[in-house]
Amino acid sequence: MRRLVPLLLLAALAFAARPAGPVILLDFSHGENTRGLCEMLATVPEAYWVLVVPEGFQLPQCGISPTKVVTGNFESPSVVEELKKADVLIIGQPTKYFTDAEIKNIANWFKEPGKVLWCAADSDYPAQGGTMEAAQHACNAIFEAVGTKLRFDYVSVEDVKCNAGAPYRVIGKVKPDPKYDAQIIAFGAEKVLFHGPGAVAWVDEQGNWRKLTDPETPENLIKIVVTTDQGRIVEHQPRAPGAPGEFGKAHAVGETGTFVLMAAEVIGEEAPYNVVIASGESPYGGYQPMVTFRYKDKSLDGPRFVRNVLLWSLDYYSELKVAKQMAEGQAQAMAALGTVQTLSYVSLGLAALALVLGVLLVLGII
Repeated sequence: MRRLVPLLLLAALAFAARPAGPVILLDFSHGENTRGLCEMLATVPEAYWVLVVPEGFQLPQCGISPTKVVTGNFESPSVVEELKKADVLIIGQPTKYFTDAEIKNIANWFKEPGKVLWCAADSDYPAQGGTMEAAQHACNAIFEAVGTKLRFDYVSVEDVKCNAGAPYRVIGKVKPDPKYDAQIIAFGAEKVLFHGPGAVAWVDEQGNWRKLTDPETPENLIKIVVTTDQGRIVEHQPRAPGAPGEFGKAHAVGETGTFVLMAAEVIGEEAPYNVVIASGESPYGGYQPMVTFRYKDKSLDGPRFVRNVLLWSLDYYSELKVAKQMAEGQAQAMAALGTVQTLSYVSLGLAALALVLGVLLVLGII
């Protein structure tokens, strides 16, 4: 019995232990490719990166190697076990659909507090997703299962003002809404490549699709990356009524203005929150991933931006604490300046009143 107690204690400690760094799981089991993988792994070098790959999948040699590579999909027992340990699941532009069992396993994982789900889609151009807009459908099915309001619309977004040589090579503006500390995502990150992106929308309780620029957008939905005011909506499919593909739900062909390329929903009444991230381009994979640092001679902030998004969503601010402190200090300074200005105006007003009263006294009016 004396020997049994220490063994039980050791077993309990082993079960309770977790990796010291965040566990980030990347999916490659649904047609995603490895472009930008090495750069992706370098964005959070302190993380435990777990890659889910199909049988026979070839991975590039990277300066920072993944912690673990697991073969299978989200029905495989070994993958499900790794998913249970993950803090973040990133699905980078899938071109194959998830089974009902896979979606159920992902939804069950997301029920635990403090989880981050990042699903990245594409435009409706028939490239990686073929003619079926697979990335949008695959992510939207998962979004519905985990209970987020976010959705990918079935359109393409272009920007005639801010791009890498062509309107579809959108250079997105990092302008996160200043809530839930999301403004720190913009620390050192102003522009990021969205090569042929789709638009992010949301669904209300009645099932109506809405733009994220709608004034009735819920408070817990956060815009992160947008186009300039010269964005425009394009449809590549269906090419005609009845042809493969879907028309936009919240966006329509020919619309112009500012459109949302990436957004997040913060779920929960108190920390640790769950976070869902929807991006119309993928951080890795795709044709040219957002982790890109330069494209067509345009300097970009891709690696810094991806790191910021992950640190913010994990509530692991690291060096972003400096940005938060600077923002808070600036706000306090502005508030103090406003108080000083108000007092100055009051003083000037009192002085002017005294002058008027003096004049009136001299004139004998009062």
